[in-house]
Amino acid sequence: IESVCRDVVPAVVARQPNAIFRFVGRGFPDELKGDNIEAPGFIESLLPEYMSASIIIAPIEMGGGIKIKVIEALASGKMLLASEKGLEGIEYSNLKNVRVVSPKDLSTQILAALEREVPVTHANWDFISSRFGSSEALKNLVSRIDMMLDLDIDR
Repeated sequence: IESVCRDVVPAVVARQPNAIFRFVGRGFPDELKGDNIEAPGFIESLLPEYMSASIIIAPIEMGGGIKIKVIEALASGKMLLASEKGLEGIEYSNLKNVRVVSPKDLSTQILAALEREVPVTHANWDFISSRFGSSEALKNLVSRIDMMLDLDIDR
């Protein structure tokens, strides 16, 4: 967050003075807030945030597993600029409106996306819902329960 606020925001705002960066979630440092930086804190539903965003960034540098916010961003159809870590565990090579971006290229890629006005796509929906939707999650849960029951029976 600090590097985005310190390095990326000023570079983007220099060419796009009306750009607003919204950081959603708890724990955003007050000292990083500014004219082009908003931090509303915890939000119950991110859907309105995704729908109002021009582009979505996920410059995630740590953590494990698949990032639910990244899945939601992909499902929104908006342009997603994410780190390799942010896309970890997601086969994204055939998806539209997603680009892997290194921290040093983030401002350049944000500006390019803003200047192109990348249209929303619905092309990712089938992939996202088939891999990460509720039907798939339920199937995986049932499979795990069946496996655990089989283990109990074999004892």
